[in-house]
Amino acid sequence: MLAEAGFADAVFHGWTGYVTSSTTQGGLVTARKPGGEPTRGDGGPA
Repeated sequence: MLAEAGFADAVFHGWTGYVTSSTTQGGLVTARKPGGEPTRGDGGPA
């Protein structure tokens, strides 16, 4: 799904422990979008 959206090098870091239903759980994922604008690295805008 991430690759279809243009992301590369996706890494799954683990579950957050947040559960919204018996089949939905929160997880932490990072990925990069080739050709995208660089960011500061802290989640804020470039």
